[in-house]
Amino acid sequence: MISNIISLLREILKEIEKDNPYGLIGKGGTILAIYHLNHRDSQDLDFDCLTENKDKDFETYFKSIFDKVTKEHKLKYRVNKTSFSATGRFHMNVIFSTHKDLPPTKMEVNFVDRLPEDLITLGEIKFYPLEHLFFQKLKATCDRKEIKDLIDIGSALKSKEPTLDYKKLETYENITALIDGTISIIEGLEKNPKEWKEELAATELKFDINEKNFPQFKNKTKAELY
Repeated sequence: MISNIISLLREILKEIEKDNPYGLIGKGGTILAIYHLNHRDSQDLDFDCLTENKDKDFETYFKSIFDKVTKEHKLKYRVNKTSFSATGRFHMNVIFSTHKDLPPTKMEVNFVDRLPEDLITLGEIKFYPLEHLFFQKLKATCDRKEIKDLIDIGSALKSKEPTLDYKKLETYENITALIDGTISIIEGLEKNPKEWKEELAATELKFDINEKNFPQFKNKTKAELY
């Protein structure tokens, strides 16, 4: 029985593994958690897709998957909003429910002109390698300063399987500046513990990291970034 959102997202991804007609490429925190690290809860699914597929009917495609998954697991769902953003991204906001509503899920598709050659393939889905997702999490931390991104960074750094390829990381643009920026953000949290305590208390996501062990985790992450 599905009782949490990340278990449901796993089932949705299994369906995409079977049938991915538009070539969706998995990215973001959920892909990091499900396919790489298994380290935290998550509630959104983010994808890249080649621009040539921008006119495809993603809403109908995702709904067909939701229909299969909810029927199999005796769930319900409702789509609250489907739209294209000003930047051209496809957004779908959906609520799944058992006996109660699960946290809101956002499906997002970003369109790109080309894809890297080091994508990982599982069935019909492809997703980004650990190094790419780590790089994106550094960028996200510098942009939005969210605790979940720092947890992703620290978890990737300590992962033994898979492990980060540091030589590969060196090939990413501005990687040194992003690491320096992330260290500065960690140092800012050290000066203002109220900020991260409030964010951890407010989140609906479940982490192994909590108010008690976050200081040690934060310090270890900072040391490993150096």
